[in-house]
Amino acid sequence: MRALVARLRASAWLGLQIESNWTDPFLFTAYAITHPLATALILAGMYWAVSGTAHGADTFRGLYLGSAFHNYVVMVLVGMGWMIVEEREEFETLKYVYTSPIGMFNYLAGRSLVKRPDNEHLYNLGYEFKNRGYDVAFLYGGRGYFDNMNAFFSGNGYGIIDQTDMKSSEITFKNAWGVSDEDLYRKTMKEADAAYGRGRHFFYHVMTTSNHMPFTYPEGKIDIPSGTGRSGAVKYTDYALKEFISSAKKQKWFDDTVFIVVADHCAGSAGEVGLPVKKYHIPLFIYSPKNITPREIAKTSSQIDIAPTLLALLGFNYESHFWGNDILSDDFAGRALIGNYQKLGLYKDEKLVILSPRKKIDVMEKPLTQNQIAKGTAADPLSLEAMAYYQGADFILKHKMNRWEYAGRTDPVVARASHR
Repeated sequence: MRALVARLRASAWLGLQIESNWTDPFLFTAYAITHPLATALILAGMYWAVSGTAHGADTFRGLYLGSAFHNYVVMVLVGMGWMIVEEREEFETLKYVYTSPIGMFNYLAGRSLVKRPDNEHLYNLGYEFKNRGYDVAFLYGGRGYFDNMNAFFSGNGYGIIDQTDMKSSEITFKNAWGVSDEDLYRKTMKEADAAYGRGRHFFYHVMTTSNHMPFTYPEGKIDIPSGTGRSGAVKYTDYALKEFISSAKKQKWFDDTVFIVVADHCAGSAGEVGLPVKKYHIPLFIYSPKNITPREIAKTSSQIDIAPTLLALLGFNYESHFWGNDILSDDFAGRALIGNYQKLGLYKDEKLVILSPRKKIDVMEKPLTQNQIAKGTAADPLSLEAMAYYQGADFILKHKMNRWEYAGRTDPVVARASHR
């Protein structure tokens, strides 16, 4: 119950900050209360003016209070609908938070598993590392109660470090989303040093928050003023990452560490025709200068491929339960799985098939350069492949075939060999 209350409080707090455009909470609360009351008063005055008759106190109370509280009800119902649309279409953070460590299910299911019940003990990337003795943790710059992330990651074998675990002396800047990227990276560095000092390898999933509205960050770090737009937030994100890598190079564990930098999503694609493939094109960097020769890989791939690619680079011998594949493998077949809260897509060989409610199938040829949709059929090979991906994921999810008990445990000899 305490965890539930804390999650509700954190979510309500963040919602208040977003809806109020980060203004003073007292002023916004006063506005939110008085606005419906004033609107109802205007309505009552208009009725009196039109009717041309006087009314008693009972009639006034019924008309005025009824209209005012009706506005509150409408605000709640409409606000809830818009919240769902914004979370899935504009912010999109929740849907993608789980694809990199888990490998497929959130990416394929079309809605977030993080908020669903019974979402613990899922097979994931951290599972493979933890079975080999690694220190596995999820580090988040905000409050992990938001979107139930703490419960989700902790239920799947990760240690949790978020804004609430940071001392005031460790926080130099924060906004509604959380602490600055620099603060989170410094905390990550401390955790990595501590794990190394204990003689343990580590796998840390670090999620930053600076590149979100209102796009505020510490002043004086870059040449774009804080809060002026996305371009500044992107540049600050790059600046903080550069500082983190520069500091990491001074650590004893740097030469034996692989850094993976990936986005969870691009800017929102609401209002676009079909599924705009270019809006799902995100960067992926794999960096380990002592072990990986720099090169560019121009293959169509998805976030579900990151985990198998990383484990292949590390030379892990394991039984894969990921639906992704090693991008660096010579026989890798390029394709991308994209989607939103209603549409599920498969992009392959410059062709996009879109599965929509009511068994609707659309096809887009060369969607990167053209914006035309044609009607597809269920007999088309690409349509069948798309249905196989999504229905297969749904079947596995419903029958709990993605749980730890299906994966089995790593041989103890292999686990011990992973210790330094």
